[in-house]
Amino acid sequence: MVAGRINPKSFGSSSITREFMIRSLPFGWFAALKFQILQEPSRPVAREKSSRRATNPPVSKCPASTRAFSRFPDIPPYIERIPYNMMNTISAFRAAFTHPPRFGLAAARHMSAAAAPQVQRTAVIGKPAPAFTLPAVVDGQFKDVSLSDFKGKYVVLFFYPMDFTFVCPTEIIAFSERISEFRELNAEVLAASTDTKFSHLAWTQQPRKQGGLGEMKIPLLADVQKKLSRDYGVLIEDGPDAGVALRGTFIIDPKGNLRIAHLNDLPIGRNVSEYVRLLEALTIHAEHGEVCPVGFTKGGKTIKPDPKASKEYFSQA
Repeated sequence: MVAGRINPKSFGSSSITREFMIRSLPFGWFAALKFQILQEPSRPVAREKSSRRATNPPVSKCPASTRAFSRFPDIPPYIERIPYNMMNTISAFRAAFTHPPRFGLAAARHMSAAAAPQVQRTAVIGKPAPAFTLPAVVDGQFKDVSLSDFKGKYVVLFFYPMDFTFVCPTEIIAFSERISEFRELNAEVLAASTDTKFSHLAWTQQPRKQGGLGEMKIPLLADVQKKLSRDYGVLIEDGPDAGVALRGTFIIDPKGNLRIAHLNDLPIGRNVSEYVRLLEALTIHAEHGEVCPVGFTKGGKTIKPDPKASKEYFSQA
């Protein structure tokens, strides 16, 4: 933003004094710059005597329209190179302040912002889980599946890297075969990868003894546009595995809030029993308000979240 105090009566003089207040909100620094706007004389000026020219050499060899004036320590050097003529003073100031800062804290902030990786991640524990609607293979048919379809239930959403691979079928089959345990806990299980729905369908039609999935009791979501994987922070953005999802597992509660988030690297498979255990713990906490200690399983002892009442658990531990 550039604001100035200009006296219209002085437009005709050959030397006009202006005070400009310069404010740059993005970079957080503020300074006042006083300079003179010089207009070229209408007729040539007589040369100075050689003796005076020798004792008082010219301040600058630049033309008057680009002459630099007294320096101020708080003003960046490129401000002093602004052309000082009446027509483009304002545009020159605008150009100077849109230029990336080259000094001090402002430059450090600019460089750090440019170097920071641009990662879009909206899945946060305790906050509403990112919504989605994706094509899927459900019971051998194509169908759109939305997170809102399971309102009032727990949702176990797990990502796997790719169809027709090695670790992935072992995990998917294990989740599918134990779906009844999840449903007893008021939960549904969804599998997702960045493959197409046609690839999912072909994989389910391949026998398990040949590395296929066979009959599936859980939906297989096709995140072809990779938005779901990016929203949940599991998409690999670069390197030889770019474009596939890590083995991420997320548990969303009946209110739609994200409660559990786990990430595994590509070579390491998951333990399905762990997610059954976590669902049991979430259910106990939701029903009784008590917290679950290490290794908690259904029927185990819980802790009352109170400094005095918790001693009941610790006295027997």
